[in-house]
Amino acid sequence: MLALPRIEPLLQGPLPRRNVVDASLETTQSTASATMRNPFALSGAVGDNIPRQIFGYRIYLVAFSATWASAMYGYDSAFIGGTLSLPSFQTSFGLDPESSEYTNLSSNIVSTFQAGAFFGAIFGFFLAERFGRKPTILLSGIIFSIGVILQLIGHLGLLYGGRALTGLGIGATSMIIPIYISECSPALIRGRMVGMFEIMLQIALVFGFWVNYGVEKNISGSTAMQWRIPVGIQLIPAGLLLITMSFMIESPRWMVSKNRTEKGLKALSWVRNLPADHPYVQQELSEIQAGVEHELQLVNSSRSSWQVMRECAAPGVRNRIIVSVSMMLLQNLTGINAINYYSPTIFKSIGFTGTSVGLLATGVYGLVKMATTMVFMVFIVDKFGRRPALLVGAVGAAIAMFYLGVYSELSESFDKVPPKDSGANAAVAMIYIYAIFYGFSWNGIPWIFASEVLPTRVRTLGMMFATCMQWLAQFMIVYSLPHMVASIKFGIFYFFGACTIVALVFAYLFVPETKGVSLEEMDLLFGDDVSVWASKAWKHYQEFRETGMTVSELHGVEKGDKVDSFTSDVFAPGTDENLKIENLGYQQELKRSFGFFDMVGFSFNVVTCWTALSAVFIVGVNAGGPPVMIYGWIGVCMATMIVALSMAEMCARWPVAGGQYSWVALMAPSAISRQMSYMTGWFMLTGVLAMGAVNNNILSNFVLGQANIVFPEYTIERWHTVLVSYAVAVVALAANIWAPHLLSRLSRVILLWNIGSFITVTIVLLATNDHKQNAAFVFKDFHNETGFGPAMATVIGILQSFFAMCCYETPSHMSEEMTHASRDAPRAIIMTVLIGATTGLIFLVTLCFCIGDISSTAETPTGVPVIQIFYDSTGSKGATCFLASLFDVIVIFCAVSLMAEGSRMIFAFARDHGLPFSGILSQVNRKKHVPIYAIITTAVIQMAFNSIYFGTVTGFNTIISISTTGFYVSYAFVLLARLLGYIWGDRAATTFSGPSSLSVTLSLTLNAIGFVFLVFAVITFNFPSVAPVEKLSMNYTSAAIGVVSLLSILTWVTTGYRHFHGPVDVRKMGAETCREAQGGREYQEDRYTIVLPAQFSNNSSEDIGFFAVYDGHAGVDTANFASQRLHTILKDQPDFRDGDYKTAIKSALAEADKQLFDLSKLGRSDGIETGSTVALCLVNLTTGSIVVANLGDSHVLLGEPSMVSRGCSIRRLSKAHKPEDLAERIRIEHAGGTVSTVTGQPRVGKTFGFDQPASQV
Repeated sequence: MLALPRIEPLLQGPLPRRNVVDASLETTQSTASATMRNPFALSGAVGDNIPRQIFGYRIYLVAFSATWASAMYGYDSAFIGGTLSLPSFQTSFGLDPESSEYTNLSSNIVSTFQAGAFFGAIFGFFLAERFGRKPTILLSGIIFSIGVILQLIGHLGLLYGGRALTGLGIGATSMIIPIYISECSPALIRGRMVGMFEIMLQIALVFGFWVNYGVEKNISGSTAMQWRIPVGIQLIPAGLLLITMSFMIESPRWMVSKNRTEKGLKALSWVRNLPADHPYVQQELSEIQAGVEHELQLVNSSRSSWQVMRECAAPGVRNRIIVSVSMMLLQNLTGINAINYYSPTIFKSIGFTGTSVGLLATGVYGLVKMATTMVFMVFIVDKFGRRPALLVGAVGAAIAMFYLGVYSELSESFDKVPPKDSGANAAVAMIYIYAIFYGFSWNGIPWIFASEVLPTRVRTLGMMFATCMQWLAQFMIVYSLPHMVASIKFGIFYFFGACTIVALVFAYLFVPETKGVSLEEMDLLFGDDVSVWASKAWKHYQEFRETGMTVSELHGVEKGDKVDSFTSDVFAPGTDENLKIENLGYQQELKRSFGFFDMVGFSFNVVTCWTALSAVFIVGVNAGGPPVMIYGWIGVCMATMIVALSMAEMCARWPVAGGQYSWVALMAPSAISRQMSYMTGWFMLTGVLAMGAVNNNILSNFVLGQANIVFPEYTIERWHTVLVSYAVAVVALAANIWAPHLLSRLSRVILLWNIGSFITVTIVLLATNDHKQNAAFVFKDFHNETGFGPAMATVIGILQSFFAMCCYETPSHMSEEMTHASRDAPRAIIMTVLIGATTGLIFLVTLCFCIGDISSTAETPTGVPVIQIFYDSTGSKGATCFLASLFDVIVIFCAVSLMAEGSRMIFAFARDHGLPFSGILSQVNRKKHVPIYAIITTAVIQMAFNSIYFGTVTGFNTIISISTTGFYVSYAFVLLARLLGYIWGDRAATTFSGPSSLSVTLSLTLNAIGFVFLVFAVITFNFPSVAPVEKLSMNYTSAAIGVVSLLSILTWVTTGYRHFHGPVDVRKMGAETCREAQGGREYQEDRYTIVLPAQFSNNSSEDIGFFAVYDGHAGVDTANFASQRLHTILKDQPDFRDGDYKTAIKSALAEADKQLFDLSKLGRSDGIETGSTVALCLVNLTTGSIVVANLGDSHVLLGEPSMVSRGCSIRRLSKAHKPEDLAERIRIEHAGGTVSTVTGQPRVGKTFGFDQPASQV
């Protein structure tokens, strides 16, 4: 039960104004113990009232009969490569496997099939639309069989002709079979039925691999029977297709579309195993008829093929076709058909000699791919989803391809038979790994995607386009591959690996998740008003689902049919986080788009320990050697985790872009909080800006080092390094200003790239390096070239770990752009440290084993010791540049991320008036939702730091030191502020409670340990790295710390002490202070009304209190009227006396608006020129419940004392409808209103007041 404050019976007055213009009504009822839910949501289990007979054997029989066509396709794809390698085939056609003629013949035989399939898909489209699905399938089977017979004759010309005919038949069936199965299947098992197409294909693939192995082992190569048996077996699936499909039905939907309704009903009744007059059959037939009519309306009642082709170019359709066609192309560019058709040759190229051995390995490969595909299609595809499978599969397949390329290059396997060593075994394993990753991703998903996303009216034509691309791509790949092998050899693996990366990026950007999306709902993902970006399309779909509407109701709205009103209890992501920002005295200005994994990718890309270690690796080798580095890394990671746990607690409570300095302001004793916060902010900014410059320099060194590897005569100059650093900064600047909306999406991609690159580099180094150091060198031997004693050298060696394990608090600075910051940002901090520690340790050990001569590595002309290690290990310039390029991509994205992070720090610090020109630097661009001036400032300062390298290397080394020192000093200030605040300040501010919090004792203990560790690190940063210490080898970090400290003191004395204010928890402020913080005008347009139960519920048997807020705009008249009249009108409603409060509120709002309009007609003829939104609440003390309602984009919040944290937890009880929301736009237009557009954003001009009642709603 909610208690009301002790106030006068009737209170009215102004409230601080908020700028809102909208029109909608929403009511919600809640009890103190009940969970909020949408009362209009559909309930009941899916499948209720659906007869079980429809899932009987008949639909499986239909699908099984049709999939014999996919068996034809799969077997042909598998057997031909092995058959070409059989001695009997080469003898029968007079071929020399070592000649170029054999290469040309192999290409022609294999690619002729693809050429025929390409035209078969076109041929099948016209036949299927004109004569039906079933006749097309049967005719295709006959053509395929004729082609097989021609191949068996044994004449080269007839072999070509037969291959073309079999391709013609396969092309037509591969296009029509998925459609036929889909149209015959019940919706609830459609995915499983269509998946049988791919399952049968994989079974046939495996059969084809093993047939070749069997005939090679058991039939003499001197007889033509050895090759004729694999060719003749093609007749088995073709014959079974003709026999079984002869007894199957035609597609019911196709027959209805051709006005053969009676035959369609008969076919539907048979396949559903129900009588024709059964209600389910009648309902499904009605839906089919309605769907056909709807499609005809969309194409102006035209059934012509030309009209259907024109429809393919329409918005909302062409994008689906483009994505489907692109996925078919990328599916082939991953290299799958290269392995399918030429697998025996590939296995030979990596050391598996002998035809039978190659065929055996190929057969095992087929089994692996078949098993993976079957498991995925049957058990996983509808749980794991299409999109994640595509992304994960592409990463795994790319890594496998790149390894095969590196191995083939180093072993020269395309020029000679390599030994069957561990490298060859790993290459075979990579082929099988490729089969696994490809099998559950790009193998079948493009077919499923194309068959489900295309609109029914163009599905056949769209599938034709997709299938044509499938066969065209196969033709290009298969025809080109023998020539590619002869020309670029091992480069084919690099080519296909690079294409797989392109497929990864394409899927991430343009392929939305379709798992669980019905065929009818695909328009919500690909409609003409939906973005082509996958994430935005998915968001659009989610927004519709939140409305509670069905697609049929949406179509009803489009046709003008009446649809009942609806509501939702799902609110915009980030709502609670916005309130937390407001509680700290800020307004939410940045756009929330980062999820948990997005932020892990973003943060780990900034930290990226394993690449950072490579940049400073050689310093540690000379200062204590590998043992100091490895054991020091473990110790530093453990201490870092302690600090990270402490900061995660703070981030969970205060997820604000200011990060460290904000937490200091909130925790430190009040006497020193502002000063301490101000100094923390300066060190924090110095660290991130210097780190950005250092990152730019690292990438510059890597790029120029690769140039030196390729062109040894090239000499790297310092000015070259600076200019490339400038270019990196400009690229990062452009990405942050013109593509900020891509940051969250790219962060997840770069996470996959980062980890995939780590795996690739590690495997390649360990597999190719033949001069590895022994275990004693890595884990035991102490190596000291510093000139200092062992203790000092050990400290210097550990310093490199400090540099690599830094910036892990990044999620806190991006928290105002995370949808669930208080939950996900702390988790992202911890996850970043865990991933960084693990990858860093493994890579560090790898480098220590693979390093060659220490002196030559340290003095490498590339300027980057790790590039020299790459070259010494692989012995190949190409492989070295490839591995270094993986680093390049990571570091360029790190530059983008560091600039984003730095700009958010500048924005936050300027927002608190901590910088010169704070008013400019804190501005956020309203269109892009990013602080553009802060971004530009970040880039300029980074470039200024990089310019120091023009004049002095020692000076830039100081920038490197201060980059790490700045962060560590700011971390130390945070932990110190908490300890001091707990001892001498507000203990409530330093005591955390919540899901991310530890016990107070443990938390403070970790804080103390972490603080000691950070102080140790900051002190050691000042030590020189070599002795004797001279002017050029001196460490000037202490001077840099002094400069930053002096700068912060001077700016504090001149401006900071007057203007700087950190975040302030407004929950601690008095009411008068809150009003001042919100600002105000001389004449407020907002009003409120409170009526206690004694005065309000005299017409009701229950004790009810009334509270309402009226947000006036364009004047005060309407808000005045509503605040004086609405509660009186409400309690006089008959429904109010009957206890139907929801209906009473709706009636009262309508009546108040009518009275206002009538009153305006008495006074003037130009209508009402002011308006007001309403947010009201009825508190029922009798039942312990509340009823809330809102008109417009005001809304009702419920504040409750939190049981897990100090202060108040906030829940929204109503939704502020905005016309830019899909649901609200539908509601407005259905009610007869219009949505106008002002400055590119939809706006509506009706709340209370304005114009006249119901002209716009």
